[in-house]
Amino acid sequence: MINFIIKRILISLLVVFLVSLFVFSIMHILPGDPVRLAMGFEATEEDVQRVREQLNLTKPLVEQYFLWINGLFHGDFGISIVYHRTVADLLKDRLPRTINIGIPAMILAIVVGVGSGIISALQRGKWVDQGITLIATLGAGTPQFWLGIVGIYIFAIGLNLLPMQGYTSPTEDFALFLKKALMPVVCMAIVMFASLARQTRSSMLEVINQDYIRTARAYGISEASVIFRHALKNALIPVITIIGIQVRVVIGGSLLVEQVFNVAGIGTLLTAAVSNRDYFVVQSCVLIISLFTVVANLTVDLLYGVLDPRIRVSKG
Repeated sequence: MINFIIKRILISLLVVFLVSLFVFSIMHILPGDPVRLAMGFEATEEDVQRVREQLNLTKPLVEQYFLWINGLFHGDFGISIVYHRTVADLLKDRLPRTINIGIPAMILAIVVGVGSGIISALQRGKWVDQGITLIATLGAGTPQFWLGIVGIYIFAIGLNLLPMQGYTSPTEDFALFLKKALMPVVCMAIVMFASLARQTRSSMLEVINQDYIRTARAYGISEASVIFRHALKNALIPVITIIGIQVRVVIGGSLLVEQVFNVAGIGTLLTAAVSNRDYFVVQSCVLIISLFTVVANLTVDLLYGVLDPRIRVSKG
């Protein structure tokens, strides 16, 4: 098991390195001068050249890459060409907003999605199963921005129960944070709920028909113990994979929700940086998203070994 963990950590580090190299190369391959684009064509060539030298953009690409990586290890993510602020300050301001919206949405989706999938599998063919399946199908096929617009129209404009847009930090006013975060959290959770509920139902149906489940019931083990101790443990293996994939969506794929509800998170920051070719912001945002994704995938691999002893034996 220790060898398996070390191997997965080394592979994860390699993936992060390759992602950093890829995004750095792509941004510098694109034609045009980002400094000139940010400063405008009214700026003199001397001023543009001075900014290029400050950002180390006049040095060879290999040297620029290692300077960027060295700065990352010292907490220096570079300076934004467009915002004229350090990228670390931008991430410190934007990343918590995305996390404070995305993590509650994921927790809500996991609890409701897995629970609904279990109920749907145990009540297969009944009205409960059909209802959950219908809701999950609608959730998977409904765009997030449409859900957000409908939510604003009903709960903000029609009923005047929730704020229309905006974000307030939970450390400033927790009650106002809950009001403003409720709709974006639910919108993000619905899409994740749909995939989790469908996968949990499918996995549970496959597991509860196995011979060892029938044997456990024949020995007189309580139904609750059979479902939650024996069946659910094996059914969760593919579900955990879906949860690991959703981490990337939570951190980097929340752009539509952020735009609809005017939450200036990392998704909005990344989109604006790509449009303006803000080198250091794009590189840092992609690197942050890849780090979250890699850590999530590493956690999923380790959980595989916890849930399935065969993986520990074969990989250890």
